Amino acid sequence: MARGVAVRHDDDNETENGSIMFRWFDTHEVTEFASSVAIEYARLRKSTALRRDDSAKKSQKFAKLNGRVAEFMRTRKPNFYKKARLIDSLRTGMKEQGVPEDESAVFINSVLIAPITR
Repeated sequence: MARGVAVRHDDDNETENGSIMFRWFDTHEVTEFASSVAIEYARLRKSTALRRDDSAKKSQKFAKLNGRVAEFMRTRKPNFYKKARLIDSLRTGMKEQGVPEDESAVFINSVLIAPITR
């Protein structure tokens, strides 16, 4: 240690900063949310097909899901890393639920990517 240089050891500050960094990379919440959205999307998709709902009824049902995603983004304000994980988890979850890739891409673009470019 150099003479005259004070070294400050503030364990509380290190712990606080460390937890901030871990929270920044913690994607548990967004991956769980993406999984629930993918399951809900697949459920709505199947129910509207079985009931042979008209386009207005389909739009109404999916609008609620879109609103749920918008509310999550507005209240949680995920950083760009979490947004990327959310998009990837949603894409993977929808694929696992049997949703065609082109359909999932349209949904993901409409609720997550398009609002960023506005």
